[in-house]
Amino acid sequence: MAEREHHAIAWQAPEFEHRPKTTAWYWASVVIAILLLAMAIWQKNFIFAVFIVIAEVMLMVWGSSEPKMIPFALNDRGLTIGGTKFYPFTDISSWSADAEGFFDPEWPDITLHLVHHFHTGLKVKVPRAMFLDVERVLRDHAREVPFKPTMMDVIEKLLGF
Repeated sequence: MAEREHHAIAWQAPEFEHRPKTTAWYWASVVIAILLLAMAIWQKNFIFAVFIVIAEVMLMVWGSSEPKMIPFALNDRGLTIGGTKFYPFTDISSWSADAEGFFDPEWPDITLHLVHHFHTGLKVKVPRAMFLDVERVLRDHAREVPFKPTMMDVIEKLLGF
């Protein structure tokens, strides 16, 4: 029986799904932070107050940042991310694919479930045009499980983050 030969599949994808924020989103964030800050000061919990200020600054900076493009390469040995991080197929217990594009139709997610029990999974964005090729390689090396968005995924989408 002839062994199937796979060539490396390479693509670039955004680091994360960018959801543009409106001015109302920023104002809502500031109002919530001010209310939490007032509650922290009223309770004389100054460490929590400092945390709220730092968290709001980080939310503003991260909320407006554009994702950088990350190079990916998939071959018969595993997945390379950014040319530096390598995940061999021996470390991947299973994978699931957002084939419907629940979060981003142009860049569907493939989640790699790693053997390490404390890892929640590694999400990889794949361009729609290469999605079936990536799935084909993964099917040959790891078990596919049904895609189920996590509660955190749904909350992030609802909040626009």
